[in-house]
Amino acid sequence: TTSGKLNWRVLEAKVVECAKEWFGQTAKTTPFFASVSFNGPHTPVVPPEPFDRIIPADRIQLPAESESLPAGSPRWLAENLSGCATSSVLSPEQKMRMRQYYYGEVAYLDSLFGEFLEWMKGRGLLENTLVVYWADHGTHLGDYGLVQKQTFFEPVVNVPFIFSYPERLPRGARIKTPVESQSLLPTLLDLVGVENTESHCSPSLAQALLAGSEPTSRPVFSELTLESFSPRVGHSGRLVMVREGPWKYSGCLDPEIGDDALYNLESDPLERVNLARTPACESRRKAMQELIDTHIADSARTSGKAV
Repeated sequence: TTSGKLNWRVLEAKVVECAKEWFGQTAKTTPFFASVSFNGPHTPVVPPEPFDRIIPADRIQLPAESESLPAGSPRWLAENLSGCATSSVLSPEQKMRMRQYYYGEVAYLDSLFGEFLEWMKGRGLLENTLVVYWADHGTHLGDYGLVQKQTFFEPVVNVPFIFSYPERLPRGARIKTPVESQSLLPTLLDLVGVENTESHCSPSLAQALLAGSEPTSRPVFSELTLESFSPRVGHSGRLVMVREGPWKYSGCLDPEIGDDALYNLESDPLERVNLARTPACESRRKAMQELIDTHIADSARTSGKAV
């Protein structure tokens, strides 16, 4: 602590030190699983020197076409969330600093993680160790006229998912097929030869990783709720998204799927044109709705909870 307050920089460096201590006592003689987690780059975003200025200010720009919320956005986003998550109250200088600090925070965390991997390598702990680097969500930094998370736009739902296993996985392979982070558990179990008894998990990616090839393309889902924001945004409904190929569809679940958005990421990668009410895309919208219906029903059946 510093002056009675939590010092986040010391805490995250302390996580690495604690991991080193644990590995030093356990890892050489015993099979292990360890989750080394950082709070950052979640708020508060306060990178230490020199990382607060490591990204030059003149290299940071906001693309003009994505600085505002797209016309035709669903009501839960345009009328509810954007009211408390708008970046319109920030000046261009503040937006630049926000991005500079966030990128600096990411660079700081990368340096901590990299230093930890070098420490492991120096002690012979990497040769037979499966390492996965991932995040739970991204964030908005003035793009789409927003800050923070709670949307289904690509800057939020597209996250790092990196596997390293020198003994078994090919180096440099890059998989472009969208997958769910829920595939992590079955993939880990497959790669280390442990039976997976969790029937509700996403499919394992082990075979694709071992071959360095694309996995079978499947619909991928993301869910969120604005319940924790509801006193401020007046919306507590559940929200769900499905991605199938280039198509991304999202909507409210309560009382039924609606207030929705449909984008084709191939022709519209910045998600500027909502096609959910375009007659030519009606069959696509219905097909995506059916995917969500099936997903929710399957989730309820495996969890034993009502939809």
